[in-house]
Amino acid sequence: MLIGHQKQWQFLRRSKELNKLSHAYLFFGQEKLGKKTLALEFVKLLNCQNPHSTGQACGLCRPCKEIDRRESPDLLVIEPLEKEIKISQIRDLERFLSFKPYLSSFKTAIIDKAHCLNQEAQSAFLKTLEEPRGETILILVSHLPQVLFPTILSRVQKIRFSPVALVEINDYLKRMKTPEENIKELVSLSNGSPGVVIDFVNFPEKLKNYKEKIKEL
Repeated sequence: MLIGHQKQWQFLRRSKELNKLSHAYLFFGQEKLGKKTLALEFVKLLNCQNPHSTGQACGLCRPCKEIDRRESPDLLVIEPLEKEIKISQIRDLERFLSFKPYLSSFKTAIIDKAHCLNQEAQSAFLKTLEEPRGETILILVSHLPQVLFPTILSRVQKIRFSPVALVEINDYLKRMKTPEENIKELVSLSNGSPGVVIDFVNFPEKLKNYKEKIKEL
């Protein structure tokens, strides 16, 4: 579920409608804003077989369900291994992109925490950016884009994410039927980051530990 970032979403949706998609994007902004969540929703929209007239993926067709489960043969999600993204993972990406889409319109890769690409991996990834293959879309997600090579930054379309309005986080918590007495506290702790609130709701022990640390300070 998307919380906020409607400006970014409408830009991407409109790009799809006008067939003006970039082959590579950088979603950047502070941690826990929902950048990766929006990236996955965008991939679903690109490949959905029955999109809604409102510009949302149906969430029910085979591609949507496979993307939700991270089982789509046309989606690769790369995350750091032992705190870095290694050149072997970029080699896997190259092999993945060498095949045509199986069910979807695009082969898509999301590189989460892209700032964790080590130097070898960045050099290899740069070659992938310089020689895009067929119907492929690459999405880098990062809260430290300045760590990436300038040559990489120059070859991606940058989309900035800002903190979400507190009223939107408040509305989300109400939709999730969060107890009223907890909403105000969660909103105040969110700092405009939906991911922080979702962590606290799904893992109450995290909220407890956080409050204990505040007391210690």
